[in-house]
Amino acid sequence: MTLEELERQRFCAIKDAAVYLGRTYAFAHQLVKEQKIASVYQGYRRMVVVKSLKAYADRLPIDHPDA
Repeated sequence: MTLEELERQRFCAIKDAAVYLGRTYAFAHQLVKEQKIASVYQGYRRMVVVKSLKAYADRLPIDHPDA
């Protein structure tokens, strides 16, 4: 899924959220578990709310904290 396709969706899979953030599946899953990004269940699948994923990415610092 491309970035443009992802941003047009309301929900995405955790693996797509990981790709969006440039991190691992385990890291994205941990964000969901810690409720740092919102998720919902669709049947048996847990889906990430794209709006919350984008909000999380926007809150990330631009500069290194030790700089």
